[in-house]
Amino acid sequence: IRSLARHFADRLSRQHRGKPMRLSAAAERRLMAYSWPGNVRELRNAIERCIILADDDEINAEDLPITGGEAIPFVHEAEEGTQENGSADSGTVRAVATPPDASLAEVEEAHIRRVLATARSLEEAARTLGVDKVTLYRKRKRLGLV
Repeated sequence: IRSLARHFADRLSRQHRGKPMRLSAAAERRLMAYSWPGNVRELRNAIERCIILADDDEINAEDLPITGGEAIPFVHEAEEGTQENGSADSGTVRAVATPPDASLAEVEEAHIRRVLATARSLEEAARTLGVDKVTLYRKRKRLGLV
């Protein structure tokens, strides 16, 4: 599990973010403790979900949508400093809660919609998402948001 998780973290972070991410020791322990009833596909999806939603270059145990032997829903509370209009200062965005069985595409779409709703500009949204403006445009077009 550990070597597969490291492989997915490296490969998928380069694909989605253009740079490698690593798993913290606590994240690796949590991955090892989980039974993985969905096998390799579930592991890959969990790692990819963390990479897409990550705020930094390390995946921590609390970032993983699993706990013990069961998957848990992902809800990331906004940091203090959320403004009255619902947008967050300093690039902080509250992720939309998604069911634990949501596909990666559904999680990504919900996150993109939330970021677009709170960002002051498309440039800010792209920065928050960690993607190029052209990539954000393509994703918006695919989601019917253009």
